Amino acid sequence: MAGCKDCRAEEITTERAAPHPGPRCYPHHHRFRRAQKRRQRVSAVTRAYGLTETDLIALRGAQRDR
Repeated sequence: MAGCKDCRAEEITTERAAPHPGPRCYPHHHRFRRAQKRRQRVSAVTRAYGLTETDLIALRGAQRDR
């Protein structure tokens, strides 16, 4: 069965446009990329400063996302 692997996992039966080569439709591709960027950012901050994701969220809240 062709189509998006995330759509199959969520049991979405409608065909969605897949302008990108790979296993995901447009909405799932962008959701995956956003999550991947967040994971990479947290990983970089953890390596550089030793902060966990929870620490990073608390720090951003204290600085009002600045």
